[in-house]
Order: sequence, then structure tokens, then C-alpha cells
Amino acid sequence: MTVTELSEELLGQPLKTKDGKVTKQEAQRIGQRVFYEEGLISHQSFKTALQQTFRNATIESINSGDDERQSQPSLPSDSTLERWLKELAIQQGWQRSKVTVERRSAKQGGGATWIWVYHCGELDEFTVRAEYGEEMDIDVYDEVIVQACPWTEADKKDVEGQAEADGKENAQEHPPPP
Repeated sequence: MTVTELSEELLGQPLKTKDGKVTKQEAQRIGQRVFYEEGLISHQSFKTALQQTFRNATIESINSGDDERQSQPSLPSDSTLERWLKELAIQQGWQRSKVTVERRSAKQGGGATWIWVYHCGELDEFTVRAEYGEEMDIDVYDEVIVQACPWTEADKKDVEGQAEADGKENAQEHPPPP
């Protein structure tokens, strides 16, 4: 399923925003869907799916002729999206690998770049080249290194701490009835 097909399918479901911003729950729902469709996800594919989903929703709203139109919700910062994706990956029990591309071709001039990829099962160079070749601009001469990076206790505690902080925030926004 392409990102466009995913966004079209998600349009049938109400988009959840708060003060014009994408909610964590909504973003994670979309991230989970991308993961189950593709079998893996990176920060960039997560962000792209969110942008496409909400862009299509805005276009649909404009074309609907309704007096009340949705404006395109804004996405949180990249660091927030990365944190939300990491939390989702830990909660769902997905594996994490660091994918490094070492530039070997003369036209690219050398150097390296890397991304986190969340997945289930083995992740190999062929899959990385097929799924992320364009996103990472992988050339045929480049070396692709896939390094499994199991979750540490510190990673898990970070997620637990963030979940507690989110719970306190939500409690303040919605105090219990008197």
C-alpha cells in the first residue's frame, strides 16, 4: 500500500487534532498502520505518511463545499515525531536497527548517513535498498550496514517516564468531574 492509498483509506476515519495540531494518538495510529502495511517504518516514512494523510484530508475538506473547512493541522517537531515513533515501537515490541549508508561513489564524495528503522524479524541490505534507496539516496556502490540495536532498559524507562508525563498533562486538561 502506498502512502497515498493509506491516506485515502484513513480519510474515512475522523482526524483527531487538538488546537490545530496532530495528536500523539492520531500520529501513532497512522504510524502503526504504515508499519503493519509495510512491515517496517523509519522516521521519514512516518512523517511522510502523516503529511500526506493530512494534506489529502485538507483537500477533501476544501472540495466538499462545507462552510466549515478544516485547515491542515500542523505536525509537531521532528524530535517529537521521533520520540512518538520510538514510544510506539517499544510499546508494540518492534525491533530497532541502525541503518548506515557509507558513500563509495565518486559523485557523492564519500561520507555516511544513518537512520533508525523499526521492524519485525530480520532486516537485510536488500530490504533496505528496496524500501529506503530513494529516501537515503543509496547508490549501487554504497555500502549498506544494518546493525541490530536491541532496546535498553534506559530506552524503556524513557518511554515509561514520558507516558507518565503525558498522563499528568491529560489529567490537568481534563480534571475529574466535581
